[in-house]
Amino acid sequence: VGVVAHAGALPDLGALDARLVRDRLDDEGPLAGAATGLGAVRTPRALILAGDAPHVPACLLAALGAEPLAGALALSFEGRAWPMPSRLDIVTALVAAERLLASGERRLRVLLKVLEATSLDEAWWRPLDPSGEWMRDVDRRR
Repeated sequence: VGVVAHAGALPDLGALDARLVRDRLDDEGPLAGAATGLGAVRTPRALILAGDAPHVPACLLAALGAEPLAGALALSFEGRAWPMPSRLDIVTALVAAERLLASGERRLRVLLKVLEATSLDEAWWRPLDPSGEWMRDVDRRR
């Protein structure tokens, strides 16, 4: 697991089997953080998660990782694809992310658009997460 951490003190992960990588473009947005993480992953695919959305059920992440559809995948709600959580193919996503960053782009949503991510709608995710916890952002009021 690659965890992207901003400059400063690294968080204590306790017994979690994870490898920390520092965000190479500190405070440059989610696309830059995702690119750093993608560059550190040693698997063909990666799940992209938001640190401020810690309530994503493990069963939903497992299903997203195991989904047989090829390419980038994003969950959608009310017809809108969300950038996180998402599943990306490392090589394709990293090349596209680096191009976008070089052009000045910082939004992860644009990467999913460029990759033509398949949206997994509510019928796909609701049985795994009936209350929609994956959308719960601890930095925002519902």
